[in-house]
Amino acid sequence: MRKGRAERYRDIDFSKGKRGAVIAPSPGKTKISIRLDNAVLDHFRAIVEAAGGGNYQTLINDALIAHIQQETVLRAVRRVLREELADAAVDWSKANHARPAARLEDVIGSAGYRGPRRSLAEMERAVAAGVKTRRGRGRSSPASD
Repeated sequence: MRKGRAERYRDIDFSKGKRGAVIAPSPGKTKISIRLDNAVLDHFRAIVEAAGGGNYQTLINDALIAHIQQETVLRAVRRVLREELADAAVDWSKANHARPAARLEDVIGSAGYRGPRRSLAEMERAVAAGVKTRRGRGRSSPASD
């Protein structure tokens, strides 16, 4: 530094100063280095520019979180469907009463979920509860719709 610029800081005691960022990073976030295609960066930067400002890195993070949530919901729906179809494969002719057929609309309603993140177990319980609720309202067979 030139002597003129350094003069104004001469009286400041930096002996107790700490190295590093002045603002602590947000908890739950990690700084990484990643290589992305230029087309990906251009896309997210264009969205930020069209919005009048913001942070394209936050948009990329949000897109990744949305993808993870969508995959988690799809995994839960597939698991419930497998269980329902396995139950439907039982020989119900020997049972005292006929069990209603599993319907896709009983379990697919959560696919558009946009609320807070939930664990897979929480989503499975919610889907199962929704199926039970729908069946309890007399919506157990296609004829009753």
